[in-house]
Amino acid sequence: MTALEGRRILLIDDDETIIAPFQLILQKEGYQVDTASTGRQALEKAGEAEYQMVISDIKLPDVQGIEVAKKIREQYKDTRLIIITGFPNLADSIETIDLGIDEILIKPIKPDELLRAVKESIQ
Repeated sequence: MTALEGRRILLIDDDETIIAPFQLILQKEGYQVDTASTGRQALEKAGEAEYQMVISDIKLPDVQGIEVAKKIREQYKDTRLIIITGFPNLADSIETIDLGIDEILIKPIKPDELLRAVKESIQ
């Protein structure tokens, strides 16, 4: 078993131009990656499998990414959380410590920035 086997990541974003390349980048690094395009879909997947990390856009079509992160954190205390957003002003207003968010990444996100954040969070 490699060090990354069993490292499941749930990637949540309603933008396919974000989901597809991020999923590919993470899979090439050996992570198991599931995707969701809505908050409801993400919560359903989190109910079926345990994820070591959730990477969620802050703006989703049905539920705010922060709400999804809170609910998943309540269910799995050790799940690492990364929030992504295209709105830097929202990033400044998020209370990361209270929510247990490990990092906030501002779009556009470079592949090496994504990998650094993931590797630092779930080692």
